[in-house]
Amino acid sequence: MGERGMSKFPTNKQWSDQFIPHIKMCLGFCLSSIADWEEDAKRNTDLFVMRAADVRVGCRVRRMKYISRNSEFTVRFRASNGGKSEFGKILEGWGEHLFYGFGSDETQLVEQWSLIDLSVFRGHVTRHMSTHGGEIPGKLIANRGSTPTQFRAFRFCDFPSDLVTQSSHNLPFEIQSKVLAHGFI
Repeated sequence: MGERGMSKFPTNKQWSDQFIPHIKMCLGFCLSSIADWEEDAKRNTDLFVMRAADVRVGCRVRRMKYISRNSEFTVRFRASNGGKSEFGKILEGWGEHLFYGFGSDETQLVEQWSLIDLSVFRGHVTRHMSTHGGEIPGKLIANRGSTPTQFRAFRFCDFPSDLVTQSSHNLPFEIQSKVLAHGFI
């Protein structure tokens, strides 16, 4: 296959993978909580960390040049290689959460992010399709590059309020400042 038809997946995956260490730190914040006084005093517990078998989290990091579109999130709808897209996998029931954010090449940090509950996403999309004659919600966006990849853009405000379980906006200012300055929580 010629250069034009080759997938950009390895390049894009390599770019987004640079943010994995920071995403793991953010998820640690999301999946843990501080114990109350009684737990600390009586049960030697300072933190609760969520435990579950195979909690699957998809990660989508967009370049900072798209930050003006932070009122929406996109999901790959049609893969350039003809394989199953993220949208299809999500509707099949795969994944519990989607970590969605905007990454900076300069800092290698995801500077604005949301943790999306995929069961809420699935429920909303399924209900919409069943009440709108199979019409899929969201706006179809074609990739501007040489690949036939397509995305669906969804507005956060079109979903139930429990779609986003945690976000960088929920972090106290002091923590946000540390994350952006040092890359840790």
